[in-house]
Amino acid sequence: MLGKAVLPAFGGTPAVWLTCLLFFQVLLLGGYLYAYGLGRVRSPRAQAALHVLVLAAMFLWLPILPRGGFVAGSSDQPVGEILRQLLASVGGPFLALAATGPLLQSWFVRRWPGRSPYRLYALSNFGSLLALLGYPLFVEPALDLGQQARLWSAGLAVFAVACATWAWGVARKGAGATAPAGAADLPAAGAVTGGPSASGVAVPAARPPALDAWLWLALSTCGSALLLATTSQISQNVAAVPLLWVVPLALYLVTFILCFDHPRWCRRNVVAWLLAASLPGSALAVGFEHRLAISTQIVALCFTLFAGCMACHSELARLAPHPRWLTSFYLLIAAGGALGGVLVTIVAPRVFEVVLEYPAALAATCVTVLVARRRDTLLARRASRGRPARRLATALGALLLVAGLPAAASAGWRVLLDQRDVVAVTRNFYGVILVTQSERDEPARRRITMTHGTTLHGMQFTDPARRGVATAYYGPGSGVQLALDAQRRRLGRPLRVGVVGMGAGTLAAWAQRGDVMRFYEINPAVVELADRWFTFRQDAVARGAAVDVQLGDARRVLQEQLDAGQAQAFDVLVVDAFSSDAIPVHLLTEECFGLYRRHLAADGLLAMHVSNLFLELAPVVRRLADERGQPALYLIAQADAEAGTTGAEWVLVGEAAVLDAEPALAAAATPWAAAARAAPLWTDAHSSLWPVLR
Repeated sequence: MLGKAVLPAFGGTPAVWLTCLLFFQVLLLGGYLYAYGLGRVRSPRAQAALHVLVLAAMFLWLPILPRGGFVAGSSDQPVGEILRQLLASVGGPFLALAATGPLLQSWFVRRWPGRSPYRLYALSNFGSLLALLGYPLFVEPALDLGQQARLWSAGLAVFAVACATWAWGVARKGAGATAPAGAADLPAAGAVTGGPSASGVAVPAARPPALDAWLWLALSTCGSALLLATTSQISQNVAAVPLLWVVPLALYLVTFILCFDHPRWCRRNVVAWLLAASLPGSALAVGFEHRLAISTQIVALCFTLFAGCMACHSELARLAPHPRWLTSFYLLIAAGGALGGVLVTIVAPRVFEVVLEYPAALAATCVTVLVARRRDTLLARRASRGRPARRLATALGALLLVAGLPAAASAGWRVLLDQRDVVAVTRNFYGVILVTQSERDEPARRRITMTHGTTLHGMQFTDPARRGVATAYYGPGSGVQLALDAQRRRLGRPLRVGVVGMGAGTLAAWAQRGDVMRFYEINPAVVELADRWFTFRQDAVARGAAVDVQLGDARRVLQEQLDAGQAQAFDVLVVDAFSSDAIPVHLLTEECFGLYRRHLAADGLLAMHVSNLFLELAPVVRRLADERGQPALYLIAQADAEAGTTGAEWVLVGEAAVLDAEPALAAAATPWAAAARAAPLWTDAHSSLWPVLR
């Protein structure tokens, strides 16, 4: 719910989802740290009283959705801004919720000494899985964001009452119980003893070896890093469909459920062979991503994620300590989860120029699992006090191996990039942008191309005779070309054109003398690469057109212009901001359509580029047009490899008199399917991708 609310302000990029995951991992660590600290309080009544106060403080954060919505800043690396706004929105309630798992399990041990609490960990992850899958299937289609927030708040109140009641019940039982002999040596969380001594007196459980603690941290770090790296690989290099983002997280939760429910689900040798069998498929998916089918890549990557997390989490479950050390165990698991999130979300984009965190995380997972499987041998060697020189050499070798993984991955990817004729690479919060230049084709077919993940952002021929040809989605016969020509003929004067989403600036190829064309682009790297490697914008200026760029989220900038009394009066407003198939839903809502209408001239046309591999967006635009009482034309352009154009779907929306004035538009239009009128009406408060899946 919070991720859905945050997405519109920051461009709908997959990195927003990764940042939300990082936020919840860090807050999970905070909750576990609080549970660990509360466990050090020896009085059960004091524990209960403190936690009830924390539960009461949660309500200071309500309502969890800010009244003005989330607001993007001016930075092209807004991770810190997203984390800050999420903390202000839901930080307190989630911190208390995150602490619930380890607290209830430690109280469970106090209430029923001698019983293992670890199956409760599996049950808690099962609850998370149900919520994760239930949200897009049932909650999102049925309720708007405001209703979801109110329902969540009501659930929070029920949870707080139930948790407070349980806390006081455990406190009364703990206060009335007679402390066993040796209880002074036990932690205040009420952990069970390690068993009777020879004299029949209960003694504390032995402290786990330091190696176990390091493995708790390392295994959880690798599992978390592999989760986020797989999500990044899928969303940036395969298919950035928001509904797909939940699949890796669901698999991650399933592995926790299986591994902590019962050992029969995670037999050591079976899991090891599963991980080994997954490696060739993941190598093919990464190394030949542009040659394999999308479904094949997704299956291979998800299978490897499942196998890797099963390996990590089965070793974690095997290393689960005596319940006396339960909160320490969960604290280090949470610390590893947060560390993995930081490495992938914050460190990797600054270290790797492309998405190299996936092979690095997978290699680190394999090494860590091998170390965990050798745990008993390592402890035996340490106990035998082998030669210091040998131990030092082993440690240095392991360190060099781990440190060399990212370097090796980077070098390998650089070779692959060179083979693909990549001349420029830029990576920031919005993803990886590649500029490639084909020098092996015959001169007339040589071209320079910009891609963002799996999406073509623009292409230009390098032959001077063909340099000014409009290509990709904007070639002759495309919906936007027909709209521009129709308005030019009807008005008989230069046009004012707005373009949401710049790409390589290809639309400037249609600009003529006297035209004003204004691009709105959220990613500064796109503008930099377009001006450096493509000449569409410069050539248009040379022809006498005025072409400028407004940086920032288009909806926010358009609203600011309107508030300043600067309605643009566009003759044509082009919306083409759906990068990597990740849909900025806030650009397709009823409220945003009203904003477009106020920036269009009275007889202006709205041209929406709705090409998408996974979603039927044309009916959504048709429904929005119907709500405003305007007709909509559906135009499909066919691909022409020789001309450098791709297949494209466009929807034109305008007043009936304007569309009817140009018979060529109606002649080129494709009839609407009967089901088009049944599309959902998207608003700022209520939208769901599920009904529009292809």
